[in-house]
Amino acid sequence: MTTVVLVLAALASTALAGEYACTATCVGGAGGSTGCGAGYVLSNACGSSDSTYEGCASAKCDAECANATGAKAIFGNFTCYNTSNVMKMTAADATQQSVAMNCEPAGSHAMPGSMFMAGATHTACDAKSAAGRATTLVVALLASFALMM
Repeated sequence: MTTVVLVLAALASTALAGEYACTATCVGGAGGSTGCGAGYVLSNACGSSDSTYEGCASAKCDAECANATGAKAIFGNFTCYNTSNVMKMTAADATQQSVAMNCEPAGSHAMPGSMFMAGATHTACDAKSAAGRATTLVVALLASFALMM
């Protein structure tokens, strides 16, 4: 039974390994106009913040990050973050990923080994943005397994 649970968890991680959340650079810098495009802003909207980037909706990220590989990829004005990799070397990068993933509250926090994790707290990114899809899939797989028993 433990083996089956581990296999299901591995399958969930594999299926989600290519999912990316993204940010777009604000046109005109901090306080500028949307970089994601009208109707595609998820969080930290450019015109209503002092940030130089905003989080984009998953439909926009799916298109802009279609060729992304690895933990982080940059395509023009879009920065794509693999949602299964939330550990970063800098607080700024982890904070930007938290905006991409619509973490609540956004930000970052220090972890052992001089690394930073996306989200102001350990659970800030649970069930948000593309990470929300990951959480939903894992729960669905585990629920399916429980029903088979």
